Amino acid sequence: MTTRGLEPTIARTLAGIASVGAEPLTTARTLVEKFREVEDFVKRNHPHVARSVALAACRATDPVGTARLYVANYDRIVNVIGKIDPQRARRVANQAFRSDNPIAWARRFHRQVVSANG
Repeated sequence: MTTRGLEPTIARTLAGIASVGAEPLTTARTLVEKFREVEDFVKRNHPHVARSVALAACRATDPVGTARLYVANYDRIVNVIGKIDPQRARRVANQAFRSDNPIAWARRFHRQVVSANG
């Protein structure tokens, strides 16, 4: 997969996911295609988080739809946390955008970050 232009860490992650399926090579190719499609979509407006969103969304049945949801979650988190701690808003959003309750998870993670770092 690294010969297809993927970074080694992303290639390893996708290979690990594909290896547990019945058709690992086919699954790996599909995951790479979905990863690239989502990464290209997200890069347009969120280049700093495109790889993270693409890696999380490429496993979904509808990866672009999932990416839209993740980006919307990311933006909401940055908006909410940015009002109380703009320096940490993106870091928190990057950890919480995949959650089914992103604002609650973001607030919880933010408290942990603040208490750990002062």
